[in-house]
Amino acid sequence: MTTTIFRTCLVGVLLLPVVMLVRCDISVSSPMGPVAGYDPATPKLLVSADSGAGDRLYVLEYDGTGLLQLSRETTGWTEACYLSNGETILAIQEGDIHQLDADGANPHLLLCQGNAPIDGLFPFPSRWDRVLFRETNISQQSVWRLEVDDELRAVELDITGEDIGHFRMWDDDEAFLFTEREDLYLYSFSNGALACLSCLYELELSSYGAYDVNADGKTLALAARAESSEAERLYLIDLFSLEADTLSLPGAVSRGPRFNPDQDHLAMVLTVDDTSDVYLLDIEENELQRLTFDAAVETGLVFSPAGDMLAVCQDDGGAICMDLNGETWTLLPPTWEINTLVFQP
Repeated sequence: MTTTIFRTCLVGVLLLPVVMLVRCDISVSSPMGPVAGYDPATPKLLVSADSGAGDRLYVLEYDGTGLLQLSRETTGWTEACYLSNGETILAIQEGDIHQLDADGANPHLLLCQGNAPIDGLFPFPSRWDRVLFRETNISQQSVWRLEVDDELRAVELDITGEDIGHFRMWDDDEAFLFTEREDLYLYSFSNGALACLSCLYELELSSYGAYDVNADGKTLALAARAESSEAERLYLIDLFSLEADTLSLPGAVSRGPRFNPDQDHLAMVLTVDDTSDVYLLDIEENELQRLTFDAAVETGLVFSPAGDMLAVCQDDGGAICMDLNGETWTLLPPTWEINTLVFQP
């Protein structure tokens, strides 16, 4: 029995037993080696995108050079992520999970769910062999934890809903946060407890996935509005004391906020006077810096592991990268439709 998400402050649930899923290994008489030209000494960006010839997997260097196609001649690659070791990639093709090395070697079909397609891959930061994923069966979604080891164990968590997404790990990967429509929830792996954090403050997220938690797991940044008000604010919530500070914003948050690795800044896309641009908030000084000044609509924000660069996907296609002074350069041209873009750990 599963518990459908509903608006409440705390729900006690139980973990379902481990479920052994079908491992779809394919015997390959001549295993594929790395793609030609791959340099393991240079950190990469991993991209699933359509350049006009179908969705494929690519890697490129931080400056936008060295573009290589990992997915050979196949298409239909809609999502990809690095596991936390930085050496293994999991990717989704046609609703199934595939595994390959970071250099494109040893690709194989890992897990297939039949008529229930998979998406929403999210790796555990401190466990290289674990990842969350979402399964959709008609209009019902469920969440699974996958352990990528010799036995390929998977656990279906006691969570179902219609619009689940935007996973973030918390408390040394002992729990995770996720959204269901306009609400934000916290789920504990140890006892299956499920808490609605946005309900505690009677808040509604301003946009889908408009939150982040910092690296030490102490502070939650939440772009939301009170149910009784139209005014949107940025809430900084201490997840241990549950005390909240609020900051006024000059516009609506359409993407983000995202903590930098040093946890002292937040990046977000704000729409001010019908214009969307990337802004950087100095949390301590409460100072907001505008980083972009163009007509493009930004749809995704990803900090580099060192926190000195920010990769940005754009609604009309393509992706740019920038330093924290706002100097920008092109990663992928506007003719590319980006599905996912992530930095190598």
